Amino acid sequence: MSQAVTFDDVWKMFQEVSAQMRETDHKFQEMVREDRERRAELDRRFQDTDRK
Repeated sequence: MSQAVTFDDVWKMFQEVSAQMRETDHKFQEMVREDRERRAELDRRFQDTDRK
């Protein structure tokens, strides 16, 4: 026999999903920052190469 899902159960699941989403967003933002840094470095290298 299955148990009824309570508001507390749903709230706990919501909080867990919310925490996972924040973690995922943090990781995504970090990846975006690293990508921007790599592209900026690559642009600098191309500019240095063009000057030579």
